[in-house]
Amino acid sequence: RASPRAARTARVPAGSGFFLQEPTGGYYSGIFIYDYGENIVAEGDLVTVTGTYEEYYGFTELTTPTVTITGFGSVPTALLQPVCDIGTDGTSAEWFESMLVRVEGPTVTNANPDDPDDYDEVELDDCLRMDDYVYTDLDQAEVGTRYAEITGVLIYTYDNFKMTAEVELRNGSIGRPADGMCIVIIGTVDPPGLGAAGGGMGAP
Repeated sequence: RASPRAARTARVPAGSGFFLQEPTGGYYSGIFIYDYGENIVAEGDLVTVTGTYEEYYGFTELTTPTVTITGFGSVPTALLQPVCDIGTDGTSAEWFESMLVRVEGPTVTNANPDDPDDYDEVELDDCLRMDDYVYTDLDQAEVGTRYAEITGVLIYTYDNFKMTAEVELRNGSIGRPADGMCIVIIGTVDPPGLGAAGGGMGAP
């Protein structure tokens, strides 16, 4: 059993759980708390969690957790990483699993890396997938779409590391989900399509 003390970093689909990251950051400081949505926590909440450590098809999580809110802090700063370093075959992808990370200037190189199936994911710079697990309203972008910046939680699902994305930043204006719970953004530069997305990992 493990007992991290950390700040919640991002919302996920209802009935699933939430991501935690240690405020001081560093390698391996993020984890997914799989609680079926039973705990009400907000971004920035400081919590202590006791639960059972599991690897769900390679994705690290705490299950059957006991969550205690101990205060409120700030969401950790997203760490800038080279795109391919945190891709599926990247040298540092596992270090940053379930952490807020940021990449700059990636381009969509494959609009459907699962072809002939289609799970609404895209591939960036031939190495890193982008997924809609956090914000399911994002649609696939066309090949050649270049993003000024993508900030999100790095997840692992279906044998690939993937960036999540929650809010689209386009033409200098910010769009936010109605509940106002967002803390990650994507930015686009001369895009031929909308934001990018993915098929989600189901229950982590």
